[in-house]
Amino acid sequence: MMNRGKRSNSEAAASGSLPSIGCYVKDEFAEEYHIAPSSERYIPQTSKKTSFGRFWFGLTFFMIIGIGLFFGFRRHIPDDFAFISVAQDYGQRLVSLVQFPIKEVHIAGHKFTKEKAIVERLGDIWEQSLVSLNTFEAQRKIESLPWILRADVQRVFPHGLNIYVEERQPIGRFVTLSGTYVFDKLGVVIDKVKVGSHFELPIYEGSEAPKVANELREILTKFDDLQPLIVRFRRVDQRRWTLILHNEMKVLLPENGIEGALSRLRALQAQHNILNRELAHIDLRIGDRITLRPKKSKNIKIFSRDEDFSVGKMTGKDKL
Repeated sequence: MMNRGKRSNSEAAASGSLPSIGCYVKDEFAEEYHIAPSSERYIPQTSKKTSFGRFWFGLTFFMIIGIGLFFGFRRHIPDDFAFISVAQDYGQRLVSLVQFPIKEVHIAGHKFTKEKAIVERLGDIWEQSLVSLNTFEAQRKIESLPWILRADVQRVFPHGLNIYVEERQPIGRFVTLSGTYVFDKLGVVIDKVKVGSHFELPIYEGSEAPKVANELREILTKFDDLQPLIVRFRRVDQRRWTLILHNEMKVLLPENGIEGALSRLRALQAQHNILNRELAHIDLRIGDRITLRPKKSKNIKIFSRDEDFSVGKMTGKDKL
């Protein structure tokens, strides 16, 4: 049974951009342990006084363990030394008493992952010995969660466990027949999401689109004026991109030389406002020509150079 401590209204108003802090304790310890949320990135801070105290605490603990283990080898100790047998018994009793059961778990750095999911992934850890806990195994279990990129698990004697997680940051929505997923810049498809959630992220379509999406994103950072017009990115035949704009116009990009094609598109937009015309698509796949298809016509217009486009007939029936 787990219980999360209550927070005041002022604490709940902490900035959403900062990682949240959570603490789980067993019910019988809920009143005894009060964990205040932090407004800063979770990094365990230790004062000199606390460090000094922990040093002696740790030294005493390991001395107890050492005594218990040393005097545990009864067959190597002569029976004539009675005081050693007495010390052995006391040492074993002390070791059996030093269990350090886990009674509270602190979690920080999470935004998309629920605290309950992190604790449940560790299994039944309550009352488990803090000494015997395998922190590397615990870290591996937490990192197996969909959103978790990295995890750090630290013991805090006598009864605490600190968990800091770094989550994957989604950069886009990947739409498939089975649903909508979010993915990160490494191309890892993180998790399936509800329709309408993460609406601030652009939509990507087509096989293998997440794996190469970040490369396209980096190129588009140089074209801030074009980015707001794009609503979808479609991967075609796993080799090139088609941009779908807010007015459903399609911009066909080449397999190679994407940056050069976008530079030409930017120039045409600046000179002729081409992206606001009644066009079904703009084909930039061939470097020395531009192909335009009007929305209400099956005829296409091909311009061999940008200069031809600038002096082409743009009046009457030829006006796009």
